[in-house]
Amino acid sequence: MSEQQEAAPEKDSRFRSCKLCGTQISPYTPFCRNCGHPQGSALAVWLLGSFLLLLIALYLAMTFFCMCNVQGFRQYNQPRPAPSSAPRNP
Repeated sequence: MSEQQEAAPEKDSRFRSCKLCGTQISPYTPFCRNCGHPQGSALAVWLLGSFLLLLIALYLAMTFFCMCNVQGFRQYNQPRPAPSSAPRNP
């Protein structure tokens, strides 16, 4: 049994294997230095994707709101009448 343990390569607990090629890499690196494969977790990808969808939904909601209330916004942006050139009498 001790021969099998000696024959097996020792894995350093400070490193992990690349998800694609199996090269030993740091647990903190976002990409494999050997093959370039991203090492992010599925949770991070889902959180980033859901945040992006939330931003798109917010943008569409604000666009739709502004399109429906154009008349209300135009009321505040009416041009002011030009001042008359005649002098005022006190």
